Amino acid sequence: MNSFDQKKPLRHRWSLRRFAQHQIHFRWRGGFFLQDSFCIQALTLFVLGVFFTLPTFAQVTLRDSTQINKQTTDQIAIPNTQFDSPQPPFIPEQSFWDLFSKNVHGGYSVSLMGSRLNGNSNETYNIYLQDVAPVQLFHGARLSFKVNPDLELGISQTAVQNLFDGVVGNTGNIYNSSFIWYDPTVFANLPNLIKINGWRISTTVSLSLSVTQASQDVGKITSLDISQNWGKDTFPSNWSYGLMTDTKMSFYTSPLPSTLPQQTFMFAITPYVGYRISSSFSLQLSGNFDWEHRIPNSQGFFDFDSNLPDTGKISCSITPPISGLFLSIGGYIQDIFWNPDLATTIVGGDFSIGF
Repeated sequence: MNSFDQKKPLRHRWSLRRFAQHQIHFRWRGGFFLQDSFCIQALTLFVLGVFFTLPTFAQVTLRDSTQINKQTTDQIAIPNTQFDSPQPPFIPEQSFWDLFSKNVHGGYSVSLMGSRLNGNSNETYNIYLQDVAPVQLFHGARLSFKVNPDLELGISQTAVQNLFDGVVGNTGNIYNSSFIWYDPTVFANLPNLIKINGWRISTTVSLSLSVTQASQDVGKITSLDISQNWGKDTFPSNWSYGLMTDTKMSFYTSPLPSTLPQQTFMFAITPYVGYRISSSFSLQLSGNFDWEHRIPNSQGFFDFDSNLPDTGKISCSITPPISGLFLSIGGYIQDIFWNPDLATTIVGGDFSIGF
């Protein structure tokens, strides 16, 4: 999890001109109503651009009841420690227990949205609230069954945990310790959807089950999320690069029970460049850019705004080789691209384990 400081950055309309000016690789999220010279250049570009962030959630006392709290209304719970657990090939003719033990996989990840560089140790800058908030942990667990080498079905559950009480934000809001569950999701993972010209496109399609009170209060029926990783096969080079996209569509009852605008569509792009220093240690630079549509909106369906502040992240990870087990331990520093400030720069860490 990650975080930062005050002023809400200016919202900006999406335009092709913006893409061209910054020449950044791009990840997409959305919803409806019912990454060897090239690599060096890319790496330099991201370093000059500066660092990035992860989701958070907070229990908040709002002074202005009309303020949109994106953590409670449309936060997408995606740990930045997503992993692919070791998966042996599917073997059809065997006992039920052999079938179960060789094709059932699971994992747990936790991400720390840690302290900002200018502030108290119990404070982070939460980009979802765009405010100073308590340091957070983001938990994620999943269980899946590998049907065949190209299809995995499973269920996942996430939660966010505020670690401190009484943190006063720049807006005057008071944030307290809490543990909040998100809606569980069912998913289908297609790790080898497309392979072409050295590129591999993996895709995960997930559907949320709106069982939490927060979802029911805003009339959410479900959310459909399509996330993809467009990765380039650069072997035997130590460099890697690619692009993650995330498209999320959310469906609500009509009329909306909430007076606050609800996000129905979000598209996010996360370009990344990585370098493997050794078999178990790597560095990565990445960025996150997203856009959204909310209802009601008098400008129509094609009116899109910037959703959250654009962020950049420098991260490192250690993945020790363990037979039959995936283990990753890492850290990161994250900042806002267009308005870097120590008060909105945070440090954090990640831990993942899978079987």
